Amino acid sequence: MSSFLLSALFAMAKLDLTYQVAYGESASEIEVVEYYSLSCPKCLQMFNEDFGALKEKYPEIRLVFHPDPADLLTLQFMVCLEKLEPDLRPIFFETVLECIYENEGRAGLAILQSAMEALKVPVPDLGKMEFLEKAPAYSAALRFLIQEDVISTVPSYEINGVLFDAAPTFASIDKEMQQRKKQ
Repeated sequence: MSSFLLSALFAMAKLDLTYQVAYGESASEIEVVEYYSLSCPKCLQMFNEDFGALKEKYPEIRLVFHPDPADLLTLQFMVCLEKLEPDLRPIFFETVLECIYENEGRAGLAILQSAMEALKVPVPDLGKMEFLEKAPAYSAALRFLIQEDVISTVPSYEINGVLFDAAPTFASIDKEMQQRKKQ
């Protein structure tokens, strides 16, 4: 199987920007989108070990983190994001991913709730399915997941619409960036 699929063949609709966390200018010539899950150790590892180096080496690119809401913790995370003002979302995102990574995936719900309380936006019912089912994030997650074309694995990433069915690492993204600079 090829390491990437052209976007013309892969017509996936993304989640609303409310659920994505982006770094860099929206007008950047290069956009890297990582599809992640909070239940995915490799996703957490990429963010905690490679994200800073990518931002430092390539300040001109836009890095977007797009959730794959196929698990409960990522859905709960999306519910939290929709309750936060846009300027608080990156702070919440970074804090939560670091804490879940350090705790090796344990206590995810408690970490989400603690982070939301620290931001003065408590979500006490976050662990209740009846609460989640009423949240806009629930409907958005379902619409995303039932698409005919949807990502098959996490983590995966795309660069300017070209999807790579592989785990994004500093090395893999750096290699693609170096190839683009040669063109």
